[in-house]
Amino acid sequence: MIEFLNEWPQTGRMLLSVGIIIALYLIRRVVVRTVSRRLEDPELLFRSRRVSTYVATFTAILLLISLPSARIPHGLSVRGRARMNPVVA
Repeated sequence: MIEFLNEWPQTGRMLLSVGIIIALYLIRRVVVRTVSRRLEDPELLFRSRRVSTYVATFTAILLLISLPSARIPHGLSVRGRARMNPVVA
């Protein structure tokens, strides 16, 4: 998988973006489900859903903005071959 991301960095970033969005969506669903089991007041439930949406959206924006500057670690692979970094004492 890492070799694939090294050869096509745009595709790797796009897949990472989709993964971030899906992960945040699933985390938000778990939080909303947990909170909805404990709250009975519809107004508080609405507010908690709204706040969780804001937090998830803000987090996604921050992560996706920082994504273009993120790089795949160099030591993992170079065109399908393991790269050995010499240890300097």
